[in-house]
Amino acid sequence: MTTNSAAALFAASAAAAGLLVVASPAQAASCVEGRATARELAAAGDFTEAADQMELLSLALRTSSTRGCAWGVVAGALPGMRAWIWVDRSADGGATWVKSEVRKTAGVNTSTYTSAYSTEGYNAVRACGQYLRQNVKPDVKWYDPQGISRPPTVSDIYCTWWVTP
Repeated sequence: MTTNSAAALFAASAAAAGLLVVASPAQAASCVEGRATARELAAAGDFTEAADQMELLSLALRTSSTRGCAWGVVAGALPGMRAWIWVDRSADGGATWVKSEVRKTAGVNTSTYTSAYSTEGYNAVRACGQYLRQNVKPDVKWYDPQGISRPPTVSDIYCTWWVTP
């Protein structure tokens, strides 16, 4: 009998006896890191969300306790606006952070999300983001109303409150 078969038999027996069976972290499916996993978990609604505002944009950290994954979402960018999102993970309660790969909005996309990242071995995760304060279009010079050329400015870095996965 395989481990999965034994677990299923135990769960069925416990359910028949009127007992509630809760999966331990060892029984939970592990996180397969990638954007496909984030897409799959979002479509299934298998997440909790900690959201925050990044001035004009919304910034969210989504976590799936059943799969041990976390991913970030940024939304609300204007067409042409550039915004970046990433996930920070910490194994020491937020004293230091490991930054994931950065995703950015592009062109007419007004939102984007990161890959799903495993939370195994980490005790804190958060989503962080940043954006350009002006829309960016190639080969366009930036001028203020007085005719002075100014480059676009990058916002401060914003992060959601960190959560314990």
